[in-house]
Amino acid sequence: MAALTFTNVNTSIMNRLRIPTGNSTEAAKIDALTNDVIREICSKYDFPWLAKRQVINTVDDITTGTISVTKGSTTATLSATQATSLTDRIIFVTGNAVENASYRISAHTGGSATVVLASAYTGATDTAAAYKVYQDEYDLAADVGKVLYVRRFGYPLPLRKVGWIDMLGLKNYDTSEGPPQLWAVHDYDTTGDNTTQKQLIIHPYPAETYQMEIHYKLQINSTTEVSGSTIIPIPQD
Repeated sequence: MAALTFTNVNTSIMNRLRIPTGNSTEAAKIDALTNDVIREICSKYDFPWLAKRQVINTVDDITTGTISVTKGSTTATLSATQATSLTDRIIFVTGNAVENASYRISAHTGGSATVVLASAYTGATDTAAAYKVYQDEYDLAADVGKVLYVRRFGYPLPLRKVGWIDMLGLKNYDTSEGPPQLWAVHDYDTTGDNTTQKQLIIHPYPAETYQMEIHYKLQINSTTEVSGSTIIPIPQD
């Protein structure tokens, strides 16, 4: 069955309403209404024709060398440079942080030894402390409307969805590492900016590369209205 374009649909609507298709003023009104109806229909259920998938591989932990940290400072220095940017990853200063606190890295350039923490370090000053860096947040695809299922390989049970508040509460005290067991969606790649990608948070902290397949519902009209020769996201059947 041929797929209908937005123009096909709106031409059909105008013909039924006996409005000349060359009437641009009325056509613009119908364009807006058609987009409203598309959004309304697609929002009602998790229709299978809106399902998409994305593969995310977790990132290995980093424990190379030591780190120099100063109490009250947001700047720390690695003894060994890291070629890949560590921005937005979590760092634990092993055995030298108050109440086992973790720190989000707010800035780091690949190839540099200097990392900037999102908050001041609260442990004792140490010029050669052991550390671990994990990546526990990952960018979801730009068109993700709702995550439906996270598939993980090698285990009989899928990852379990938890509320993002419960996820953050868990990370207050649980520093375990291993294959992903829990997931939540919270915040954006640039915090608070809903034009950037949503973040998938997982737990425990991954120390190896694990493959996850994200099944999600497509976000309709996430940035622009459907128009022209674009195929409408609703199948004819």
